Amino acid sequence: MATFKYFGPLSQYTGKNEEQVPVTTLGEARDYIKKKYGEKTLKAVRRSTVIVNNRNYNSLPRKQRFFGENDIVYFFPPTGGG
Repeated sequence: MATFKYFGPLSQYTGKNEEQVPVTTLGEARDYIKKKYGEKTLKAVRRSTVIVNNRNYNSLPRKQRFFGENDIVYFFPPTGGG
């Protein structure tokens, strides 16, 4: 299982800062989050920057875009500023 870490409003929507999740892809993660926490949380996840083991998910080669047993997946939603 991968460890998901939530920040900002995601930790409020889920009621957690982290959890163990039995998924191996971002698509499975999104399905899990929608089913468990609803559409509002899923929308926040879709807008988030996803970091896997300190590397941006989008910069990973396609063959490495899977979550393994000891991976830590961070979800950073966008933040506003002024």
